[in-house]
Amino acid sequence: MQSSQTKPIFLVCGATGAQGGSVVRALMKYNKWHIRGITRDMNSEEARRLRDKGIEMMPCDMTKPEELKKAMMGVHTMYGMTNFWDPQEMNKEETIGRMMVDCAKQMGIKHFIWSWLPNVEKIAKGKYHVPHFTDKAKVGEYAMQQLPTTLVAPGFYYQNFRNMFTPKKESDGTLMYTLPQTSTLMAFDVDDIGEAVCCIANNRDEWIGKTVPLCGDCMPPQRYIDQMAEITGQKIKLTMMPREQYMKSGVEHAREIADMFGWFDEYGYFGPELSKNCCEMTKKICPSIKSWKQYLQTSKFSPK
Repeated sequence: MQSSQTKPIFLVCGATGAQGGSVVRALMKYNKWHIRGITRDMNSEEARRLRDKGIEMMPCDMTKPEELKKAMMGVHTMYGMTNFWDPQEMNKEETIGRMMVDCAKQMGIKHFIWSWLPNVEKIAKGKYHVPHFTDKAKVGEYAMQQLPTTLVAPGFYYQNFRNMFTPKKESDGTLMYTLPQTSTLMAFDVDDIGEAVCCIANNRDEWIGKTVPLCGDCMPPQRYIDQMAEITGQKIKLTMMPREQYMKSGVEHAREIADMFGWFDEYGYFGPELSKNCCEMTKKICPSIKSWKQYLQTSKFSPK
């Protein structure tokens, strides 16, 4: 068995979060990599848990290039990402991402795997304003020009039905979801991202220069709700709200969310080309990807 000192180092951004945490868990199964995670809070419960499992954790403020470069010392492969919903990164994703790419290039990283989303601004010609997609796309385009890069495009999280769009309970006990109008949702279990990233990292030459969508199910929102009601045994309904109305709903980030759903409806989650066969493409790289129904059956999901 290789010692940790001789294994190539795999650096994971956001190791204590949803995407990065999945990548760390998947990497641990292979005994191929020395795993290094970065976090702003070394004292968080998740950071301590990862250290207890033998993961090298390093403190890093991703807005500071000197801290990024320190974390990248000796790294072979890196999973890079930014989190729009983090107040420290909101509206700074392109700046932080470009700096991350520059640091990765300077530090000689051999494979940069970037959590990417399509350029809504460019493709839709300004019709929809979804910066947390567009800014990640701009970083991806830049990374492709600077160093060996693979772009990974996470779909709409299944977990969003619990965390982002929390249903309201009506007087008769019915759970009511309200979403902006769209004809389809291309979604997946964020916990599946790790296996896909491991496949990409373990087969570097095959995936450099490519963009990989991650989608476990593609269907109208009503079908997600119907299957949720069937599996959980709860009374659940869905209201689809016109985009303009949703923008005035008072929901936090309502305008951006409404535009995002407008984009889904007109162009598909991953954009016109990648959305065509996104589920089939995903299964090639991650055969174990879960459908929505499989996720509901295995995760003990509850919308409440």
